[in-house]
Amino acid sequence: MKVFVQNMAWLFIFLACNGCIEKADDIFSKQGTRICIEGVISTNQRTYVRVTQSAPYPHNAINYEKGKYPGVQNASVSISDDAGNIDVLTLSTDEYLAKSGYYINTTHYTKLTVGTAYTLKVVCNGQTYEAKEVMPVAPPAIDKWSLQHAK
Repeated sequence: MKVFVQNMAWLFIFLACNGCIEKADDIFSKQGTRICIEGVISTNQRTYVRVTQSAPYPHNAINYEKGKYPGVQNASVSISDDAGNIDVLTLSTDEYLAKSGYYINTTHYTKLTVGTAYTLKVVCNGQTYEAKEVMPVAPPAIDKWSLQHAK
């Protein structure tokens, strides 16, 4: 009986390690490039959106440092609220920020209101990307706190 259990264990290990395997290079090479959109929308700082393009595998690991993917410089970026106000962001005039794909509002700071729904719209390479979010209520300020040792 002990030999049977031992043989079954070896058979299980052999079958588990000998499954259908596809090369990772084949999986990643089929994906191509992707548009990556990130940004900061806040009530107390300047609004910006960064649009970058990923690189296909294996180039993303070889040719680019961490987080330094090429910026997209031909996108159309706007932020609108539920009242119909539209704020168009333009590519930064700073050379480094422009190459990195940063879009900012150059005419004025966007005045955001707590509880208002905002829509970010990015049109890039014929594709439209949209995200909608409600500006959350800020947590109350902490005016006093204390620390007690529990026994």
